[in-house]
Amino acid sequence: MWFMQFKHEKLKMLKMLIYGFSLFVLSSTATPNSSGNVEVRLLDNQNAPLVATLDMSKADERVKQFVSDAIEAKMKTIEETMRSKKFVIDTLDAKMKTLEGIMDSQITNFERNLTDQLTDYINKMVVKVDQENGMSSTYIRWGRSDCSGVNTEVVYSGYAAGEKHYWSSSFRGGAANMLCLPNNPELSDKSGSGNSFIFGTEFKTNHFASDSNNKDVPCALCKSSNTASSVMIPGRKTCYSGWKEEFNGILASSAYSHTPSPYICVDANPTYVKGGKGNNVGHLLYDTAIKCGSLPCPPYKDNVQVYCVVCSK
Repeated sequence: MWFMQFKHEKLKMLKMLIYGFSLFVLSSTATPNSSGNVEVRLLDNQNAPLVATLDMSKADERVKQFVSDAIEAKMKTIEETMRSKKFVIDTLDAKMKTLEGIMDSQITNFERNLTDQLTDYINKMVVKVDQENGMSSTYIRWGRSDCSGVNTEVVYSGYAAGEKHYWSSSFRGGAANMLCLPNNPELSDKSGSGNSFIFGTEFKTNHFASDSNNKDVPCALCKSSNTASSVMIPGRKTCYSGWKEEFNGILASSAYSHTPSPYICVDANPTYVKGGKGNNVGHLLYDTAIKCGSLPCPPYKDNVQVYCVVCSK
């Protein structure tokens, strides 16, 4: 706004100067009379003074028109210059907006990378503090003698065991849970009462692996560092968000016609106790299947194996 006002003032002054200068030139070389004519002094070829009378009645209008035309031409030049400058300014403004967009994107990426790095650093520090504080959880990996989870270690490995699968129609009691017995036991020298026994566990089907039938079942007690709890989730083969997978497999238990046992998660890739190939019919494991009815189908499906997964957090 101030620039346009300045431009108009400047043009107004320029008009006045040109107009004044033109009148000055005419008045210095001509003498007007009352009729609007101007007498101009001349010299002939003999240097004799002569007087020429000029009609100046329309001279003022011609001068004004000349000045106006000159100013108009100058204005067009100025306007062209201004348009050229505006183009340059618009171009620079577009370039600046482009640069601002690039800078905003780079800043956003920098902030994101910084956030990721800080989050990773904080998580590592939390893990370190947890390790220093001895935070951990434990679980049993059935069907394996090693531990495959991230940041896990074997506390001990050994043999899966439980109550005999069947005594008689009158005797089906005893323990219902299973044990993971260590492979380096410390044994008593006293005889037992004969009322409770532990038997080694066998796979009683090839549904765990193509050659699993009658093979003895190993196990391992695993310690998961930086976690507070471990849980076996039946019916899934992956952990829920925020939980760490230790292993997955197939749900197993004793047969419904045998003595009770717990549901356990047998590793999806089981191994066997070395030398354990005999059909000793002690504690027996079978894969577990779904039975629809009170259990809704869907989401479940009748007579299919049940996945399981052990997760820690």
